[in-house]
Order: sequence, then C-alpha cells, then structure tokens
Amino acid sequence: CHHRHQGLALWDTNQRGSVCPSLSHSMWVDQPPLFVWLAALPSPALPSPPSLPPLPPPPPPLPSRLPPQPPPSTTLSPPPQPPPSPPTSSTIVTILNGQWGGAAGVLAHVLDGQGIDMSGFKGSPGGLPPPARTLWDTLGVPDRSHPWGDRLSCSLLSLRSPGLYDASNVPLLAEAGYTHLPAVLLDAEVLRGRLRCCYPFDAGSTKLHCGTFGGGAGCTPGCGDRDYAQREARPWGFEGDARAYKPDELAKCLDGMEAERCVEGRWCALSHNELVLDIADSGDDGLQRFVRAVVVDSRASGMAVRLARAVWAVAEQSNRTVPLLHYDPRSVAAPFSEVDNEG
Repeated sequence: CHHRHQGLALWDTNQRGSVCPSLSHSMWVDQPPLFVWLAALPSPALPSPPSLPPLPPPPPPLPSRLPPQPPPSTTLSPPPQPPPSPPTSSTIVTILNGQWGGAAGVLAHVLDGQGIDMSGFKGSPGGLPPPARTLWDTLGVPDRSHPWGDRLSCSLLSLRSPGLYDASNVPLLAEAGYTHLPAVLLDAEVLRGRLRCCYPFDAGSTKLHCGTFGGGAGCTPGCGDRDYAQREARPWGFEGDARAYKPDELAKCLDGMEAERCVEGRWCALSHNELVLDIADSGDDGLQRFVRAVVVDSRASGMAVRLARAVWAVAEQSNRTVPLLHYDPRSVAAPFSEVDNEG
C-alpha cells in the first residue's frame, strides 16, 4: 500500500515482497533529518542581477585658452638683410643731370659763410674764405649776431636758368682766385616748406630784414613786407616785375628771368635767380643732412678747387658721404660730373 505523510512518499522495504506503510518510530530514527533532505535538494537558480546601463561617454576636453602651437620648426630662419647701400656717385650724377635738364631743377647754395659784400667774406679776417670746417658747420645754422642770419640764399639751377652766383665783382676774392666758390646741392623736395620767396635775379636779400629775428605777420625776412614788395631798387637793366614772388609763384618767378641781358665776362645780377629759405628755427644741426653733393665750377681756380676738396673732406669726417662734383653750366647734356683725383 502507499501512504503519504506530510506531503512525502515513504516506502517500507523491511519486508520482502510487500510494500506496506509503516510509521514506526524506528523508521524515523534511522532516517536523516529533514534539513538534510532539504539540503540535498538542488538549489533553485537565483535570478541574474539586472544589467547596469552603459556608462555615458566622457565629456569633451575643455577648450584651451591658447591656440594650438605649431610644432617647432627645424629649418633655420634666413639671416636679416643688410640695409640698402647708398647710391653711388655715378648714380647721383645721373639723377642730378636728369633733374637739371627737366622741370625740377637742382637747388644750390654757394658757401658764403656769414655773407659776402664788396669787401669779401663778412666776419672773416682779411675778407678771405673762412676754413672749410667753418663753412660746413655753419651751413644753414641761424646766427643772431647779424640781422640776416635767419635766412639762406640759394639758386635753382636748370637748363633754362643755369647761372650760379660768382664773386667776380668782389676785387679781393677775384684777385685771390675765389671768383667761383664751392657750393652744395640741397634736397629741394625736403626743403620746399622753407621757401619764403623767389627773385628772378640776385636781389641782395641780406639788405632786407625785419625788426624781429625770423620775421612775423607783417614782415618776411629777405622778402619785404606782407605784400612781398621789394624795398630796394631793381637791378640795373632789369625791366620786369622786380618784386619778391611768393612760394606758390615759383614758376612765374623763373619765367620772369632776363639772363639774356647779361654781357659775357661781366658780373650780372640777372644771370641767376635767388630763392630765400627760412632757417630761423633750423637749430644747431643746420642743413648739412640735406646736402646731396659738394660742387665747384669747372672754371674754378686751383685755390677754389682745393677749398671745395677741403669742405668735401669735412663732410666725410662728419659722416655725410656725398660726392665731389664739377659743375659746367655751359654743358647741355651733362653739367655735373665727378671730380677726379687730380682735378
């Protein structure tokens, strides 16, 4: 027979050939405890823990405050270029000859020291030219020791007006061999703002000065009153307008020249024009830095050429490298040329 006890099926195998229920105490004593049976049962499978969600991607890197730097270059930088070389003497000569033959012209100043009158160089012992160092160092420097020390007289040289001041009318200088004096060529473009007036002849502007050094609203040194009216008599033989022309009338001033009235071999105030530059505020540096060349007339005596050479040497010593040139106003093609070592 088949019995159930507390939900468990038990079989008695003590008797052969029969299967009878037995609930005897000895049966339970011989059987293992219930927890042993329970332990022998297979453990139920535990549910797998839920899978975790995937990790979020890492945040992007913070932007750098500095832009990315290029990798260091392995190539060497080229060495710095040297400054351009100054133009050669031959180049300067070519430029000057071109300007002389064109509309621009070439601005020139005869080295006259503190001025020249009929007795020679003013302020120089014996009226002869002062030393070359003095002529160079005082170029364009204002001088309050005399009333005309606030201006500088120049001439604009060109094919149509080639004449330059000479001292053939000063007996002392002419006899000493200084008829043709050394001169310097100046940068006209830079000094354009200093032009105060122009005369179509030699006006002797040292006689025209103002009560105040450097002038004022009612007077322009070397040029006359506010209306530019010349206060001196016109040169002998001049028939045109003998007034001082204003800076914006430069072309008209040059057109008014009457150099053709001059007689060959005689000093003539009509042979060259006179441009008056203001130097009242030029300071102790003067105008040396605006010099383009030292020149001497091709007809000059040996004394004058030696003086020109001495001035040129002083310029070199003053770190102003400029050429020494001959000037031949009668040459149409090439009025300027280099002075050779023996010249």
